[in-house]
Amino acid sequence: ATASVDYTSIIWNAETGANIHTLTGHTGYVNALSWSPDGSRLATASNDSTTIIWEAATGAKIHTLVGHTFYVNAVSWSPDGSRLATGSVDKTAIIWDATTGVKKYTLSGHKSQVFALSWSPDGSRVATASYDLTAIIWDAVTGANIHILYGHTFYVTSVSWSPDGSRIATASDDSTAKVWYIT
Repeated sequence: ATASVDYTSIIWNAETGANIHTLTGHTGYVNALSWSPDGSRLATASNDSTTIIWEAATGAKIHTLVGHTFYVNAVSWSPDGSRLATGSVDKTAIIWDATTGVKKYTLSGHKSQVFALSWSPDGSRVATASYDLTAIIWDAVTGANIHILYGHTFYVTSVSWSPDGSRIATASDDSTAKVWYIT
């Protein structure tokens, strides 16, 4: 699937290159997208401040997630597909119930836009990367801020958990990547 500045996303046939579904519904650039773990749904995040969950097989809109007040930059499914996390220029991340489309928690604590996010392998935590030079680890069950990772000197643009959940890697526009050991 691809996201576009023409306000659409397209689900493609990877073997033939044919357009399977053109997803229309956003009123701003589509900045990010993410497949559900089972491949049945696609989430798209947009400059229109919303995220849309789509049924991949039909291209039908399932939910429009409304809660951010500015562009949505990042979207990621929990490992079990039951929740969705979104990150925004409004300095927050939101955890959503992916089945109902209901907002569970707003994660507030960054001083600048949330540019990337990543779920821990067990789905118990979410890490967010921000232009405020930090990454924050959140409890995905309660929404509590667990720990702030300081050390970059410019925007933190990427964050990822190791497969065993013991480390987080961050990358920054300061030309460094860091590996953080999580206890």
